[in-house]
Amino acid sequence: MSLIIKLIITFYFYEIFIINSILLSLFSIPLFIISPSGRTLHKLIVISAKIIFFFSGCRLFLLSKNPYNKYKNNIIIVANHQSLFDILVLYILFDKLQFKWVIKKSLFYIPFFGFPLLYMARYIKLDRKNRIKAYKAVEKSVYWLKKGFSMIIFPEGTRSKEDKVNEFKMGGVKIAFKAETDIIPVVLYGTLFIKSKQKKLVNPSPVFAKILNKRKATNLDLHSQKILLKELEENIRVEYNKLKEIVKN
Repeated sequence: MSLIIKLIITFYFYEIFIINSILLSLFSIPLFIISPSGRTLHKLIVISAKIIFFFSGCRLFLLSKNPYNKYKNNIIIVANHQSLFDILVLYILFDKLQFKWVIKKSLFYIPFFGFPLLYMARYIKLDRKNRIKAYKAVEKSVYWLKKGFSMIIFPEGTRSKEDKVNEFKMGGVKIAFKAETDIIPVVLYGTLFIKSKQKKLVNPSPVFAKILNKRKATNLDLHSQKILLKELEENIRVEYNKLKEIVKN
């Protein structure tokens, strides 16, 4: 794809992203008054994510059955993370679910996007450098799960800069254990080539997603939780590498 086309697509992508963020922010406070749990605002964010993804010129391929015939809310979704587009894809894949994100605190300070939007949607701020605040994020996640919401977490903690799955952190398993709920692993491949952490231009590319079998995190001691975490990490890494081979061949 030529540089000129990439520049045009990137321009429209960011323009639509900014416009959507501003509009959602303007609606976020009145919608919060109507729906303090963030349910109504979340539905609008899902629609916005679909619009933004469409105008990026990318295509999404789901390589497994959609889980809605099996699962309702009150689940934890964990996925590998390489790009902003992972977020858009997960909104699309789980558009029927009401879920909250666990998000690093710096994003909450971005005008319009962070405040008031993320606050009014009742997404959960994570401060990785402060153990007490990190623990509070776990408690808030458990609270929303017990209220019937689901959670989406990137267990790597940050975007991977390379074409691989990095080591997982314990947060998601701890939350699932405390809330006595199931974990659904999701494998995403291709978003790194659309827009990585280092690149500014949007490169329209196909995205491949696979939803794996659910895993239970109830009645586990600390050692068993660590084993489950490693199994989740390895399962996603194996499936990621399989998708890589399929796409390359």
